[in-house]
Amino acid sequence: MSFIESIRASARRNPMRLILPEGTEPRTLQAARKILDGGLAASVTLVGCPEEIERAADSAHCDLRGLHLIYPECCEQRESFAAELYRLRRLRGMTVEQAWMKICDPLGFAAMLVRLDQADTLVAGAASSTAEVLKAVFTIIGLHPDTELASSFFIMHMPDPAWGEAGHLLFSDCATIPNPDSRQLSEIALAAAESFRVLLQAEPRVAMLSFSTFGSASDEMVDKVAEATAMAKSVDRRRDAVGCGSHSEGGGEKGSGFTGSRKGECADLPRPQLGKHRLQAGTAAGRSRSVRSVSSGHGQTSERSVQGMLG
Repeated sequence: MSFIESIRASARRNPMRLILPEGTEPRTLQAARKILDGGLAASVTLVGCPEEIERAADSAHCDLRGLHLIYPECCEQRESFAAELYRLRRLRGMTVEQAWMKICDPLGFAAMLVRLDQADTLVAGAASSTAEVLKAVFTIIGLHPDTELASSFFIMHMPDPAWGEAGHLLFSDCATIPNPDSRQLSEIALAAAESFRVLLQAEPRVAMLSFSTFGSASDEMVDKVAEATAMAKSVDRRRDAVGCGSHSEGGGEKGSGFTGSRKGECADLPRPQLGKHRLQAGTAAGRSRSVRSVSSGHGQTSERSVQGMLG
C-alpha cells in the first residue's frame, strides 16, 4: 500500500467532520466531491454564500449533492460565535464589532466550528495565504495548553525508493517559524520525527541542515544548528541520535544523519518526549481539537514568527 493509500485508508477507518472555508474555490469544490464520494470524511461542509458556491460549482461542473453549505452571515450561531471570540481576544484589544466581523469571515467561522467541537478539521490555503490561515487557527482554535509553539512540515515522494523511507522525505519547518532559535529548532526536529513516525509508520533518520559541512565555516547560523542538534540528542544520550550537516558527531561515514541520504547512511532518532509541537504532531495523529487544521500550502508567511503575528 502506498503512502497516499494508507492515509486514505486511515481516513475511512476514522472519518471526521471536515470544514472547507474556501467554498467557492474550484479545486476545493472538486476535492470536496471526491472526499465525500470516497468516504474519506463523515461530512463535508463548504463555508460561504450558497448562491456563490452554487455558481462556482456549476462552472466547475461539480455536483453539490450530499455536501453541506453554511453561510456565516446568516447562521444563527453567529452571535454566540462572536461572543466566544470576543471573550478570547478582548484582553488583546479586540472589540465586539471586530469579533462580529471576524466571525463573518469564512476562515474565522470555520475555525470557531472546530474550537467548539462542531467540526473536527478544517483545510484551507487554496485561496488564502498561509499567514491568513495560521492567524485564524492560532487566534481562534488556539494551541494545546502544554504547547509553546507550533511548526509545519511537508512530505515529498521521490521516484527512487532508496531515498528516505520508500522514497518519502519529510521537511520541516516550511511555513510557520521562519527563523527559529536553537531551542525551537531542536523541538521542530523532534516534532518532525514524531510526525514522520506517525504518518510513515517508520523510524525517522533526521538531518539538521546548515550551509557548513562538518565545521568548514563559522557563523551564527551554523552555531545555532549545532546547538539545536545537541539539544535534540539530549533527549537520548546516544551520540548517533541525530545528524548535523555542520558538526556531525555520528559514528558513520560522511553524510551520516542526513534525512536525504540513502538508506544505511543515517542514524535513528530516539523517540522524543513530546508536548511542544501539538500542531505538527497532532495534525498527523488527528486527535487534539486544538490542532485539527491544515493549510494546503498556498502563499507565504511573513518574515516574523506566528507568535508575533498574533500580537
